[in-house]
Amino acid sequence: RSVDQKTGERQGVYRSLVISLFNENGTILTGAIASCAAVVMTAIHIGSPVLWLIAFLTGAVGIARYCLGRAFNRIADPGSLSLSDIRKWDLRFSVGAIACTALLGAWCLFASLPGDPFPRFISVVVTFANIVGICTRSSALPRLVNLQLITMVGPMVAGLYITGDEY
Repeated sequence: RSVDQKTGERQGVYRSLVISLFNENGTILTGAIASCAAVVMTAIHIGSPVLWLIAFLTGAVGIARYCLGRAFNRIADPGSLSLSDIRKWDLRFSVGAIACTALLGAWCLFASLPGDPFPRFISVVVTFANIVGICTRSSALPRLVNLQLITMVGPMVAGLYITGDEY
C-alpha cells in the first residue's frame, strides 16, 4: 500500500471516530443534569457560593454540549464533511468535554475543603461514575480521554491531599 492509501485510511478512521462522538447525544444532557443535581446537593449542604457557581456552570456546559450535538446531528451527511470540518467538530466536542471534566474536578476540590465527608464522598463517587462514561464515549481518542482524566482526577487528588483524607 502506498503512503497516500495509509493516510487516507487513517483519515477515514479519524472521521468515523469523531462522528461517533456525537452518537447518543441525549446521554450528555442526562449526565449533565445528574451531575448538576449532585453539585447542588453539596452546595446546599455546605452553603458554598463556589459550589453554586460550579453547579450553574455544570448545567450551562451540559446544555451547550447537548446543543452542539444537536447541531452536528442536523448535518445531512456527516461522512461528507471535509477533514478540516471534522477537525473543527473534534475541537468543539473536546473543548466542551474538557470544560465538563474540569468542573467535576473543581467540584471535588472545593467539596473536599470543608472537611465534611458527605460532600467529599458524593463528589468523588459522581466523578468516578463520569469516568466510566468518558472511557466509553471518548475511548477512540486517547488524547481527549487523557485530558479529561487529568482535569478531573488532578483536582480531586489535590482536594483529598489538602484535607489529609486517608483514602
